[in-house]
Amino acid sequence: MQSGNAISGEMPDFNALPKLEELFVYQNQLTGLIPHFRNLPKLQKLIFPDNQLTGLIPNFNLLPNLERLDLQKNQLNGAIPNFSGLPNLQLLFLHENQLTGEMPNFTDLPNLQKLSLQENQLTGEIPDFTALPKLEPLFFDGNQLTGTIPNFTALPNLLVLSLSDNQLTSTIPDFSALPNLLALFIDRNQLTGAIPDLSHLTQLLYLDIRENALLCKDINLNYSAWPIKQARNDDETTWQKQLNQLPNCAQAQATGFAKLEFVRPVPLKMR
Repeated sequence: MQSGNAISGEMPDFNALPKLEELFVYQNQLTGLIPHFRNLPKLQKLIFPDNQLTGLIPNFNLLPNLERLDLQKNQLNGAIPNFSGLPNLQLLFLHENQLTGEMPNFTDLPNLQKLSLQENQLTGEIPDFTALPKLEPLFFDGNQLTGTIPNFTALPNLLVLSLSDNQLTSTIPDFSALPNLLALFIDRNQLTGAIPDLSHLTQLLYLDIRENALLCKDINLNYSAWPIKQARNDDETTWQKQLNQLPNCAQAQATGFAKLEFVRPVPLKMR
């Protein structure tokens, strides 16, 4: 089906196309519920972003070969299913919907690499995702998540962690098990405690900790060893301004940040 052509109406079930492997229907005006697709066993890509689809998300447990599921920017509601019948799923984008309830731990998705649930109405605590070692970006910002931030020690390949604009209340954990982390966004939460030493995150390019209740205490914020690839002239000043707005941070000095990039957002479409 063509995309971006203002196609309207409800979506057919395509059950007469049992050999279908890829289905792209994005940037149209499709409405109604998502079909269950009971007769498409070869389907690998289901891409329906930027429509007006409503209702619950099916479990899609009759699509065992599905690798990419993109339902972003619709009007879907209800809880997120656990997708237990999709062992080959690698990409799951459900952001900018109206999804509610707690986040599943997706233990039946061992091959999942990219997960975006941002800009929904999800509640509860963040799972540790110990069964998902291949995860790279995690986008959970713009929800109502509470509790602590896991240290994600089981995710050595994690590149992006975005938890901004939630209701998280813990201290910042030790992220030493994430040597490949490129971006860390934990701003606009209710985090407390001292800013930890993040100098072991030697690949970090993007960092935002603003609008929390963090303390500097007496730590030395010298990160000159970071191999930064992008440069902005005012980055060190920008970081110093962030520190000055935090309790007990007025005297803290941030050095070595001359090339650190703080611009949001990190590109989401890491496909």
